[in-house]
Amino acid sequence: MEDRIHALVREKLLVATGRVFIRADYVSAIGYAKLRMALEDAGVLGEATSPQDGTLCARCGETRGAHKEAACTFAPLRYVSLASEAGKTTYNAAENSQGHLIRYLIETEKRGA
Repeated sequence: MEDRIHALVREKLLVATGRVFIRADYVSAIGYAKLRMALEDAGVLGEATSPQDGTLCARCGETRGAHKEAACTFAPLRYVSLASEAGKTTYNAAENSQGHLIRYLIETEKRGA
C-alpha cells in the first residue's frame, strides 16, 4: 500500500511543470528524509547523484532507460535542499526557469526536538 508522501509525489509533484518550491517540516511524518526517499523512489535525483535507467527526464518525463534522444536531450529530474548554496544558485538561475536543471527546492523547518 502506498503511503501519503509517495502519493503526494506521484499525484502532485511529478505532474508539476517549471520550478517547484516545497516546504516540509523536519520532524513531522512528512519530513525531509521521507520526502527525499519518495522523490528518489519515483526517479528524481539529488543534486549530485548520477542518473540511472529509472531516472526521469526533466524535459519529457520518460525514464532514462526508455528515453529517445530524438525527442529531447536527456536532463535528469533533480531536487535540492534550500541549505545548499550551489543548489539555490542553480535553482534560481535564468537557464533553470523551466526546472530542467533543478525542479524541486525543498525547505525544511526544524520543529521540536
